[in-house]
Amino acid sequence: MCGQADESIQHLFFSCSYPSEVWNSVLVHARLNHPNQLNVIVNWVKSPSNLTKLNIICKLILQASVYELWAERNARLHLASLRSAVSIVKHICLTLRSKLISMDRPTSPSSSSSISRQGQSFLSTWFQFIQP
Repeated sequence: MCGQADESIQHLFFSCSYPSEVWNSVLVHARLNHPNQLNVIVNWVKSPSNLTKLNIICKLILQASVYELWAERNARLHLASLRSAVSIVKHICLTLRSKLISMDRPTSPSSSSSISRQGQSFLSTWFQFIQP
């Protein structure tokens, strides 16, 4: 994406300045270290935090970021289309907030108070740790 190194998984998702900007922007408020190498990503996904809902959110961030970076790579390669890292971060955040809203929604009328029994909602965890 930067045109300064051979394309590899390591470079495309972690080493290049473009994905680093995406990772740093998405996780800036979480005070979590994003994975910066392919071989450490498995450990990061297992437990980036000691909070269950934040761990789930981090896994969703990883999935959305990898997807958006791959889509951007393909758009640049095949369509000569360029988006800024800021644009990708905004899209990731909107997508994840939509997903988190649906995860907080009760599945049946009798479970309408499930969020209050479980503590914080996914969306409130998002705003507390990821995007204040």
